[in-house]
Amino acid sequence: MKLYAVILAFALAAPAAQACEPIYREGVDRFDGPNCGVTYFKDGISDEGISPADDLGGGFVRQTYFDGFACAATQSGVVIDCNAGQAVIYGPSALIEFAAEPGPENAQYAGTYAAVDAAAKAGTPLPLGEIKRRAAGMANAAIVPVVGKAIGISNTGAPSNRRYDLSCGCKVFYPGSAGAS
Repeated sequence: MKLYAVILAFALAAPAAQACEPIYREGVDRFDGPNCGVTYFKDGISDEGISPADDLGGGFVRQTYFDGFACAATQSGVVIDCNAGQAVIYGPSALIEFAAEPGPENAQYAGTYAAVDAAAKAGTPLPLGEIKRRAAGMANAAIVPVVGKAIGISNTGAPSNRRYDLSCGCKVFYPGSAGAS
């Protein structure tokens, strides 16, 4: 009976493992997704980018910067205040495996993300200064202007040669706002 349980466990795990295998993307450098999402393919296997914009309400938009591969990535949160034309970037997380919940090494990142989520669901998005305060001590914890700028984000501390238009989500969800200018 014990051997049967081990075989069953491997059989059930196989499809999940296959879904997590890197896919080589020959000749593809960039993919533009919906609602301002962008993915850059670094070496055919690993990638970095920014998720589609998510409307948090009240003039706020959220995206997530990621750097990793098919199975795991480090992440930085990005919350844009379209009314102010500014964004806060916080993170990075430790490596997060996509099939697993973030571990204790990600407590500050996960807690900040959850606080942003809870405030938005309550109809009172967190001000950028409060998000930055909660992220104090993380490598990325800065408020930046988004109007007329493309922002480089890095989870490694090295300068990024990729740029992201953080005003894009404002243009989608809040086209009359200062952040959409």
